[in-house]
Amino acid sequence: MKATITFIPHDIFRRGQNLAMQPVTAIYLLGQILIDNGIDTRILDPYELRNMSTYSYTEISDTVIGDSEILFFSSNSYNWANTKRVIEIIKANRPEISIVVGGIHPTMMDMRVMNTTPVDVIIRGEGERSIVEVARSMLMKELELSSIDGITYRDSNGHIIRNKDARPLTEEEYAIYNANCCFNKLPAGEYRGIPCETSRGCRYNCAFCGIWSHGAWKSLNIVQIKEKLSQTIACMKEKTRNGIVTITDDCFTADRMRLLEVLDYLSNISQGCDLVMEGRLNEIVDPNVIKAIKKNPIRRFLVGIECGYDEGLRRVRKGYTTETIEKYLEIVKASGLSNMVYCSFIIMFPWETEEECLKTIHFAARLVERYGVQSNISIWNIIPSELWDQREQYGLNVDADFFESGLLGKQEDYEKYLVSIHPVLTEKSYRKIKKAIAMYIARGINLINN
Repeated sequence: MKATITFIPHDIFRRGQNLAMQPVTAIYLLGQILIDNGIDTRILDPYELRNMSTYSYTEISDTVIGDSEILFFSSNSYNWANTKRVIEIIKANRPEISIVVGGIHPTMMDMRVMNTTPVDVIIRGEGERSIVEVARSMLMKELELSSIDGITYRDSNGHIIRNKDARPLTEEEYAIYNANCCFNKLPAGEYRGIPCETSRGCRYNCAFCGIWSHGAWKSLNIVQIKEKLSQTIACMKEKTRNGIVTITDDCFTADRMRLLEVLDYLSNISQGCDLVMEGRLNEIVDPNVIKAIKKNPIRRFLVGIECGYDEGLRRVRKGYTTETIEKYLEIVKASGLSNMVYCSFIIMFPWETEEECLKTIHFAARLVERYGVQSNISIWNIIPSELWDQREQYGLNVDADFFESGLLGKQEDYEKYLVSIHPVLTEKSYRKIKKAIAMYIARGINLINN
């Protein structure tokens, strides 16, 4: 075995616990690309790490390292603390092993990661092209790291070098790498469902969002989308427990004609599965879109609303007002789609007082009562984003070492920490916020974890 690619879970599993949701696309997609390019690669699913202590070199060596010469770790801000610890333990015991990290967190904070963690290379942004070049450089010595765009690396003298950004994949290149379902090697029976990406990026620019490709969007063509969905549904039936297919596109509903054609195709092939997808509320209330949605076994259509008051909606740049949201939901209710629409809200944005948090809670509950939709309220997560960059303007006393603390993956500890650094919320305010949510739950309106 020459290479291993994996994703360290953000929380330690209980012994023998099954994974609940869906697999990590990146390790399967990029692992298969390495294999297709002749690099002997093991795709190590987080399921296989469920009994591993992230503090034990012996367990890490047996489970993660094996006979690998190079280790690829995919990471986001939630699992970075565990990933960092595993990397440090490996390098302390096996400094000769090459370690490469990629994903949204290393991309957004590459210099911090290089300065605080003994990694050899960071792949920034899209990894499909770069990961093969890095592997060929480090395993086969076919090219110099200095010639690879989009990476940050440590040279032979220990100096940190940041190469220029790689150009984004073109739509044609994106299709070459992403036109097929990549989960053939997924362990059977461990996940509820399988994700499927048919486009990448987002045409919008919400202030809190942590994706790196704001304003940019590319898609597979219709023929490729249909083939990939067909493959995904077949793989779902073979590999999963609950028969869920999640279309992970951030802008699934943005192109109306594309949306209608995809929904029409899904209605013919999706028997025996539940669909989960995401879109914008104003884009799903078109009569033709509603008609197409109703033909499909959609378990959940997630729409991000975020705030329950107009000033908050303006600040996060959603493009809605509370009045237009209710107008759209009147159409949803009249169309009989309420039971599948899932309205997502966020409270405790950096500027929010107790009063503004309560406005969002009351508005979320109002939508459930009046329109029959589901509403879910989450605490704002401090992740690399525009709001993270502006944290000092809001008086948030938090620095990059927060991501190395492990708090982000432990909701109760994180909430206590967030209250302690939030400049306009007190412990008393937070108790009132939790009491308001509990009041609605007692009335049969569940606003969390639903």
